[in-house]
Amino acid sequence: MGVQALDDSMWKCWTHPHGRLGGAVVRKTAGAGFENIILMLGCGQTVEHWQRRLRRAIALQPEHLSTYCLILEEDTEFWRLLPSRSHQAEREQELRMYELAIETLATAGYRQYEISNFAKPGRECAHNIAYWEGKDYLGIGPSACSTVGDRRWQNTSQIENWTKTNEEHMTPGLRASECAAFGMRMNAGVPSELVRGRWDKQIAELLSAELVQWRNGRLQPTRRGILFADEVAQNSCEHSDARDVRCAPRTSIDGVL
Repeated sequence: MGVQALDDSMWKCWTHPHGRLGGAVVRKTAGAGFENIILMLGCGQTVEHWQRRLRRAIALQPEHLSTYCLILEEDTEFWRLLPSRSHQAEREQELRMYELAIETLATAGYRQYEISNFAKPGRECAHNIAYWEGKDYLGIGPSACSTVGDRRWQNTSQIENWTKTNEEHMTPGLRASECAAFGMRMNAGVPSELVRGRWDKQIAELLSAELVQWRNGRLQPTRRGILFADEVAQNSCEHSDARDVRCAPRTSIDGVL
């Protein structure tokens, strides 16, 4: 369930007509057993607003929470409403909100296992972990992406023709690059055998910057590395093969980090 705000004072930031109704539904269904609550930060709220939203979300006792930065797209209403987002002070405030989410959710018993995702023990999202680790997955319906073995394909976005697909061949190098890049977005990181001997120079630079660490036979992001997850993911390997992939799984907290 996407929860944009849990207090009415925040709805002034949102212009869609179902906003207040959505907030009322969440409040009335507290304790109903949500599998996942998605919270957006960077929507013009203060740190105090964000802290209050975190506490109210935790009070619903979901098994899983996701936090994402609002990413503004040109030619949208938000682009016009929140022009100050480009300012450094706003970006630094969003970073404080993200760090507050990590600390608050950890105290409440939610383990961060990926830069945007937190879960009660044993309730991590199996589907997302599967494609972050480069395992097979099958997408059904228009625009859905699938990867099985060395084949990756995407269904057309037009519902009338969605059985037609665009397919590409997954080379071992491409698969390894994606597994390394997406794997470094997870706290568990990637196994050493995946990256040793392939990207030693890049890894040495990340180690020197204290963005990654070797631990229990795995290359993992440090606490500082989590805050620069996109850079770590991009620089942990020579990812040029994967940059043009149309169907690669996408995860991000992008805007700030």
